[in-house]
Amino acid sequence: MLGNKTLASVLGAGIALSPSIAKSSDNDVKLGMIVGVSQFDYGHTFSFEHSLHPNDGYLGPGNQGTTTLDSATSINFGLEARKNFGWFEPYGSASLLYFPNASEDRRWANRGFLKIYSQPSPVGGQFELGARIYPFKNAGLFIGGGVECSIVGVNHGWERFAEDQKEKTEIKTLFGVGATAGYVFERNGDFELALEAGYFKGVGNEVNMLGFKL
Repeated sequence: MLGNKTLASVLGAGIALSPSIAKSSDNDVKLGMIVGVSQFDYGHTFSFEHSLHPNDGYLGPGNQGTTTLDSATSINFGLEARKNFGWFEPYGSASLLYFPNASEDRRWANRGFLKIYSQPSPVGGQFELGARIYPFKNAGLFIGGGVECSIVGVNHGWERFAEDQKEKTEIKTLFGVGATAGYVFERNGDFELALEAGYFKGVGNEVNMLGFKL
């Protein structure tokens, strides 16, 4: 069973507004811009033991403690391309992840007069490939699935005299496989708006608003 924290591990809210890149039929490839918000649950992926600060050599052998980063929130900017075949719709997306005011683990070191911290790197990336199926001809319901890859980083360091000094940057690649479901609640001759939710094992849950100019 997934705990409440895991169930909220990746929550996205995105709006994609796009012109079609070809206009001859509904089967043409559409390209959209994505804006979203995601909350990642790293599941204690990032745990770091801090070495002594270079100016604390007088303390002798040892470390200054351990910090762990288990979640972070990002704002996402990207593109999604899709091709509709009526009941079947493959898609792919690429997004830039920006981490403002992200969660961090910052605490007093167990040796010396300074703090140690782990915090998300400001920028990451996310890629997704999948497909949606519309099982009912005249209804807006759809189901789908896909794979997701997120590249994220964490900065580890010391806070000394109110100044952050980076010790190491750690890069991780998170892979997820999951299923989605959603509903198209607005479709006219020029525009489509849909709500989609899904779970990607290895990354978490996400919710997206998708809008395309048809």
